[in-house]
Amino acid sequence: MGPHHRDGLLSAFVKRGTDAGIRITIWDDRFRYVLIPVLAIAAVSSTVSGKPFSANWYSTKVPIYSGLLVIGLILRFVMRHWTEIFRQLAVGGPNAALEAKLAREINLSRKLAYVYWIGIGTVAFIGVTKFFCGCSIAAVSSLSARRGAALWRRPPQAVTGQERTILRSRIASAAG
Repeated sequence: MGPHHRDGLLSAFVKRGTDAGIRITIWDDRFRYVLIPVLAIAAVSSTVSGKPFSANWYSTKVPIYSGLLVIGLILRFVMRHWTEIFRQLAVGGPNAALEAKLAREINLSRKLAYVYWIGIGTVAFIGVTKFFCGCSIAAVSSLSARRGAALWRRPPQAVTGQERTILRSRIASAAG
């Protein structure tokens, strides 16, 4: 996202609740309609072929981020609808049907927001720890071969130092 996109988001924030703010966010939504599938396709491609993202942790992080963008769009649609409901309530006064609809949407948004924050924490955790750094599909399949499978089934105390060295070398050769 470049400076023009950032400036557009800032303008949308400054003009929130107005028709101009809604128009700006609609353009931002259109940008995200393109970005979400591009990220999802890139993540699937990376998982299968290792390109465009060669790091396993990154190809795990990107689809989660793509899903978070979807949740963000849903929340944006709901909040945009709130603007309309608040305008109707301001003009027409109390309306039980509109207030019930608003309460349902607030409950949905609250649940989505919890998932959203958990997802943000997950993306941050993966990014900071590089959690899947040495565990590729090739490494896992290598470890399940003959002797490796037998070693993994044994309790850690029963594995000797020499066997640990063999496992580490297999993981390193499969990951590298």
